[in-house]
Amino acid sequence: EGDLYGSAVDLDGDLLAVGAPGKRNPSPEVQVVTVFSEALDEEHEIQIISTSVNVSEAIRTSQEFSTCADPEEMIRGTFQLTYIVADNYTYASSIELDADVSAEQLRTFLEDKLNLRGVVHTSRSSNPTCDSQNGWTWNVTFLDSTNGVGILKTDGHSLIGEGADISETITTRQTDMLEGAFILVNSINGLSSRALPHNAPSNTVKDVIEEDLAISVKSVLSEDIHEIPELGRRWTIVFSHHVGEHGRDVNIPLLQVIDDNLQGKDAQVWTHTGFEGRGILNGTFA
Repeated sequence: EGDLYGSAVDLDGDLLAVGAPGKRNPSPEVQVVTVFSEALDEEHEIQIISTSVNVSEAIRTSQEFSTCADPEEMIRGTFQLTYIVADNYTYASSIELDADVSAEQLRTFLEDKLNLRGVVHTSRSSNPTCDSQNGWTWNVTFLDSTNGVGILKTDGHSLIGEGADISETITTRQTDMLEGAFILVNSINGLSSRALPHNAPSNTVKDVIEEDLAISVKSVLSEDIHEIPELGRRWTIVFSHHVGEHGRDVNIPLLQVIDDNLQGKDAQVWTHTGFEGRGILNGTFA
């Protein structure tokens, strides 16, 4: 009665089926615990540290010079520019320019006479500090000063007008490439490294990670992204292991960075994982 025996009946030839939906027939429960590892051999983690700047802006420098004369005087005549490079060496002969030379004309002369084609930008504006007529300020921007640039030396002895003269060239913009240092942080144990210079060699990075962050490193390879470290450097780190909560572990926590002392135009440093470490199956569980 309790098992509802006979609540359903079905006859198929000489086979009789009688339903008893309330009857219990316990069976043993089966549970499966599986442990596995994706790696057959130990595979070492690779992380990359990179620094960078806004290269096109960081390598620019600018120079400026102006003409002026006594109030209301008209400046006429010509002036000369000489390009002085390292050790006071004069590059090519002086360039003679009209007192009212335009920015475009100045750029053409610099490109043709000083072999600066495609690497200078020029502009001209009225000299705001001068009450004479035809007084100008010229700005010359060198688009790539990575390896240094010379200085444009001015000579105004051929200018005409009472009190007419030309200023010495002043540098109004210096390069703003990478300098300074950054700090690495082990996010698992909170350890911080000593300051790493922006151009740190491979062996220094390896020593710092092992000694300051307590992570074993197999190798570090450094390479400059744009020929010199002041425009960006990349360190590729192959780790061995660290000691984590459950003992030796080849899966390394992603290194964090502090870049407060890294300088340069839009300077930044970051880390990312190139390959996640994998260890073979070992240890115990409960």
